[in-house]
Amino acid sequence: MVWDSQKGINSQHLFIINCVGTGLSIIGTIWSGHYFIKIGGYRNTSLMLIMLIMLSDFFYAVSNILTIFDGPAPERRAICYADAFIRTWSYTLTLFFATCLSIFCYKSVNNAGKFDDKRFLRNCVIIGVIFCIWLTVAY
Repeated sequence: MVWDSQKGINSQHLFIINCVGTGLSIIGTIWSGHYFIKIGGYRNTSLMLIMLIMLSDFFYAVSNILTIFDGPAPERRAICYADAFIRTWSYTLTLFFATCLSIFCYKSVNNAGKFDDKRFLRNCVIIGVIFCIWLTVAY
């Protein structure tokens, strides 16, 4: 993807948008961590795996911005910003969907404390369909 600075999108705009994306990643990580602890996810291997993936996504999103400061050539800077912008927002959405999945997993356990297989499967299918649609639109 090549950004045309003649149309008003340049390195500064992308850098600001990228910083906003990283800020959302930070908020998403804190929000996810709050729910993770609240629902006792540290006692559940599946939720622990989801949280570790989310944290790695978050650190990867932050590293995208930090690598831009290494100083790419000025003519390539806008493309580097665009690439980091896409990756950061993608990982922000990944944080959101992973959080939704962990909450759905938690809500699949009914009030009696028994695991509801049908509800869990339905929730996973819904999240999977939304995720596939998002991937199709994003790429």
